Amino acid sequence: MMGVYFKQIVDTIKAYLPDAKIAIDISPWVSDWDSLGLSKWFSHFDMSQVDYVSTSGGRTLANSERIRGANKLTWNKLYETLKKPILADVGYSAGGKGTGHAELWDNIANLDARAKDGVVGVMQMDAALDYPQRVSYIRSHLRVDYPWCKE
Repeated sequence: MMGVYFKQIVDTIKAYLPDAKIAIDISPWVSDWDSLGLSKWFSHFDMSQVDYVSTSGGRTLANSERIRGANKLTWNKLYETLKKPILADVGYSAGGKGTGHAELWDNIANLDARAKDGVVGVMQMDAALDYPQRVSYIRSHLRVDYPWCKE
């Protein structure tokens, strides 16, 4: 039924905001998506309505193939399974408590590696005050060619 409800929600959003982009949360804190059936769960959703996958939870890893250290799901497995660009959610912990600017997501080598795994954006909860300048520098040094990163 969740797939039916999801479609109704997205249809309502699109009726009023036809250009809205839709991200679906994959709950990266789930301990083992493989045994729980990542593909099976999301097969109930109309993924043609989805523009992005979002990794809510805030403590995602920039410097690891795994989304979370204790969990088995990797960035690449997520991308290969759902075939949607990934938005990495960073900078907060349990209960929504901010953890400050997630510096590892400013590292160009980390970003290049995650881009190869399907990550196309980073959502910093507590971005540093100079984040716009950091992003400008980072964009000019990334080795990926995303059309939306061009000014």
